[in-house]
Amino acid sequence: MEKEEQKETEKQPLRVDNFLLWVFDTLAEKGWAYLGLVPHPESQKMEEDLGQVKLVIPLLEKIFELVKEQVPFQRRIQMETMITNIQLNFVKKQEARKS
Repeated sequence: MEKEEQKETEKQPLRVDNFLLWVFDTLAEKGWAYLGLVPHPESQKMEEDLGQVKLVIPLLEKIFELVKEQVPFQRRIQMETMITNIQLNFVKKQEARKS
């Protein structure tokens, strides 16, 4: 019985695909924050920096391309929607600056 309990409490190595999903979520959160649409998690302050968002978008796209075949359909839709929404808001913010 003791060996069974030990097996259950042993830590398993973090899979790379799961790590990339965590990175995706973290980058998406930073993207929203740098769009100035939500407070930054670290400071709880609103700050807009579209240059940072411009870095986030291709990273999200690349991570999605790498993991899309390994995630459930619903997660795939969620990721695609997140990328699209960040892209659309980025364009809106850029257009607003031009006006």
